[in-house]
Amino acid sequence: MSLLALVFLLSSLSSIDGVDQNRKVPDQALAPTVPKSTQHRIHSTDSYLHYDSDVICPILMNPKDGMQDLPDSVWDGLVLAPIVSRVAAGIEKGKGEKTSFLYSSPANFPYAYAKPILRSIADGGVHDVFVPLGERKFFRVELMLAKNSHGVVHSGDKTGFNTILTVHPDSILIYVNTTTSNGVVTHRVPSNDRSKFSEAELRGVDSVLVQKLSKNGFLSWVGIDPHPSIPFYKLTQLLAVVDRINRAKAVPRGINVFLYGVYNPWEI
Repeated sequence: MSLLALVFLLSSLSSIDGVDQNRKVPDQALAPTVPKSTQHRIHSTDSYLHYDSDVICPILMNPKDGMQDLPDSVWDGLVLAPIVSRVAAGIEKGKGEKTSFLYSSPANFPYAYAKPILRSIADGGVHDVFVPLGERKFFRVELMLAKNSHGVVHSGDKTGFNTILTVHPDSILIYVNTTTSNGVVTHRVPSNDRSKFSEAELRGVDSVLVQKLSKNGFLSWVGIDPHPSIPFYKLTQLLAVVDRINRAKAVPRGINVFLYGVYNPWEI
């Protein structure tokens, strides 16, 4: 084999399924659940989107799909310009210290409303947000911009493997990626209520995650990819499942969560 052919072969092997095998191993620490830092809060009431105590804009109803939406004046392509600029300014002001961003949405608002806000937070330079699960209780969620994000473990990585929860209005499809292959659907958990998961459904997700990940010797990553119509409450319910697993130490190294495809409109 010629030297040129060998170089080409080695370069092609360095990327499996779009994953750079030579990138630095991501931080394998379990993410903290409560931020102890300078905090900025991006949240919505039923009528307004807020950044800390400031009102960014009113919330409208999109006549095309009946979902909550925001005025044309705040959009810049796929992102919300005021959120991008405020987040970037918050990072700049907090230079030299850890700055945490908290995001919450009304429980009944669809993920279609939350996703462009999360995308805008990521576009402002933030890699993760803390989602409240209750009184003084938060769960850290990684904002994954693309498949080659350096912040999470991907399939094909020797450092660990992913599980993807694709959340449909009537079910959760659970894909498990190993260190050598892409994910396949291992379980389907039916969901009978569009507004919330039942405890039995959540126990089903818990059982599959523990069963599939408890023998993993590395920190595990679970990606959540909600359908646009999924209410935000269902996302927080799934985060609470992972939080319970971590607190019970049911998976030895623990589980971190990322939101899959934040930068893409509705695709994995």
